[in-house]
Amino acid sequence: MRRTPAQQLRALREFRKPREFDTTITRDVEKIRKDVSKRYAASGGLDAALAEHAPALVASGVTVQRVTPGGIATLVVADAAAGYELDVWLRTGGMEVLRAHCKVALRRIRVVQG
Repeated sequence: MRRTPAQQLRALREFRKPREFDTTITRDVEKIRKDVSKRYAASGGLDAALAEHAPALVASGVTVQRVTPGGIATLVVADAAAGYELDVWLRTGGMEVLRAHCKVALRRIRVVQG
C-alpha cells in the first residue's frame, strides 16, 4: 500500500521535528538527593551523633568522610586545633558515646586534617 505524497510529507515532518529537551533541574536535584541519602546511610548516623552529642567546638570543625564495613570511621577536621579537641573528647569518653548512638559498630576513629 503506497502512501500519498501528503502522508509521506506528514511522516517526514513527524520524524524530523526537533526534540524537546528537559531543561529543568529535577534530574540533577534527584541525583544529589540520592547521593546525600546514600552517604548518610553509609555513615550509620555518625554525623548526627557527632552533631548531637559532641561539644559545639568539636562538632563544628569535624565532618565524616567515610565509615568502612570493618568499623573504621574517617573524620576530617579543619585544622590541627580542631583535631586536638576531637582527640581529647574521644579519649575522655566521646568514643563510647558515639558507639552507643551509632547504627554501625565503631572499632576505631581515624582523624585526618583537610
